Amino acid sequence: MHGGVPAIGGNGVALSGKGAGGVEGVSWCGWVPVVLIVLASLGAPALAQTMVQGKGRYTGLPVPRFASLRSDRFNLRVGPGARYPIKWELHRRGLPVEIVQEYGVRRAVLLHDGAAGWIHAALLSGHRTFIVEGATRPLEERASSTASLVARLAAGVIGRILGCAECSLWCRVSVDGHRGYLRRSEFLGNI
Repeated sequence: MHGGVPAIGGNGVALSGKGAGGVEGVSWCGWVPVVLIVLASLGAPALAQTMVQGKGRYTGLPVPRFASLRSDRFNLRVGPGARYPIKWELHRRGLPVEIVQEYGVRRAVLLHDGAAGWIHAALLSGHRTFIVEGATRPLEERASSTASLVARLAAGVIGRILGCAECSLWCRVSVDGHRGYLRRSEFLGNI
């Protein structure tokens, strides 16, 4: 505890309090065209093209899109099949990943730390999750920087996204069943 506010570590420790309604601020929506231009100029035309196309070839779902890991253990491979070497073996159920490409039952994903590779679609879930990025972040009682602090979330904490109003700066989230608001800029996940 820090000043009566629980600190939540990477493994998730029980929080106290409940969130309340209310959203303030707008405007991350205008960045989408800028992101596409930057990706294309940085030599990532395939990724930029996938983003513009907007639908996966095999599922018809939006690409890119977020998913979360269904399993506690999975292999991230260098290519779309079991014959490709394993790049990483990861152990983190609920970790959000960004699907950037589809090939049959395989999905090319990006992890929060920049690692990329392929995994089987059966290892993914549509549950909306997030991971706290950077430093320790405040979990607020309401969608306001002046709201009461519910907890401090350490980098690496994984939780569930309960809702994000379109173009809002805040999302309602849950960690270990306790709720509050977190700024979109402070996490990576399925918004």
